[in-house]
Amino acid sequence: MTNIQTNPDANLAQVIRTIESSGNPHAIRFEPRIYANLIAAPRPIIDSIAAYNFCTRATALALASFSFGLYQLMGMNLYECGYNADVATFLNDEAAQFEYFGKFLTRSGINVSLASLLASEPKLDSFAYRYNGSILYAATMRAVAKSAGFV
Repeated sequence: MTNIQTNPDANLAQVIRTIESSGNPHAIRFEPRIYANLIAAPRPIIDSIAAYNFCTRATALALASFSFGLYQLMGMNLYECGYNADVATFLNDEAAQFEYFGKFLTRSGINVSLASLLASEPKLDSFAYRYNGSILYAATMRAVAKSAGFV
């Protein structure tokens, strides 16, 4: 995608946090499909997750399979973007959640403005798929953006 930014677009962040957590910075969700995939093929980041959270490798696998905070960032993605503290600290730090949302978007090549996404259905579909795993997410994004007055 084009228009790569250093920080996440504030309007895009508002739409994503509305969809993902209803604005709850302490939201957590287990993703069983991710857990099953990690059990089958663990990533090297699991050892870092265990160290930062003072837990066993088995617990770290579970933490990697949860999504956390306002933007529901997967544990494995959070740590692969360089986060270096425990999950409890992350859940209590909205500024860190915004920062790592931006880092994840940049790392994924999708740190673009909401306006650019809404102007192009293919870009919106691509973003939706890469962020959420489903292009159906695009319709939800568009509806939330409309209700927020961005459309």
